[in-house]
Amino acid sequence: MNTLKAVIVDVYQTLLEVAHPEGDREEAWKQLYREYFDAPPEMTLEHLAERCRHIVSGDHSQAHRAGVVHPEVVWADVMRRALPTFAGLPEERGEDFLFHHIQLLRTLSLAPGCTRLMQICRDRGIVLGIVSNAQPYTLRELDTLLRTGGQSLEGFEKDLCVWSFENGFSKPDPHVFRLLAFRLRHRGIRPEETLVIGDRRDNDIGPAGAQGFQTWWINGSQEGNWRALLAARFTRADASHE
Repeated sequence: MNTLKAVIVDVYQTLLEVAHPEGDREEAWKQLYREYFDAPPEMTLEHLAERCRHIVSGDHSQAHRAGVVHPEVVWADVMRRALPTFAGLPEERGEDFLFHHIQLLRTLSLAPGCTRLMQICRDRGIVLGIVSNAQPYTLRELDTLLRTGGQSLEGFEKDLCVWSFENGFSKPDPHVFRLLAFRLRHRGIRPEETLVIGDRRDNDIGPAGAQGFQTWWINGSQEGNWRALLAARFTRADASHE
């Protein structure tokens, strides 16, 4: 096996575990709306979600007609069309609203073992990157939770972070991993010297493997979690410290 020089990870259900939201979401939505617009919401949280889904579907169909097989949307633009009052917010406050709105839709937690692996990589000079279907709020979510584990988003190399919202296309488009391979090449790192970690065979493991990357499937089993990865690829001695 080639010496490992880079580790690239997915975000949702890989670095961050995603669960159903807790509490009264509609009441939380009313409070959030009042905070940003000083008025009762013009629609329910579910109605807003339905409108967003409809807009995203239309944007995807338009992109498909233009030849983009796996498109990505601009979430702020979706929200401006779904919730007209959002368009009146200044950019920074709008970004803050989008972050807090998405927190109403699911609960996130840091995957056990991931921060230990990050620290081992840094200690060994293995560079870290991210390949994720994501939106700008993802960076804030990830950094917030990583800091609870003594790490941060700054631990990942910016040039090795491939975010779908920056490119207009998403996994499993093969260009995602081709782009990653190209950026790694600038660092003198080959795909076979790089480990890609993800939770989906279709989005992560399959397309990464097709471009020659090593892969690890995070699948929720005892054999496919972060601790198992530490034990299998980064020695059992390292894993015991988690």
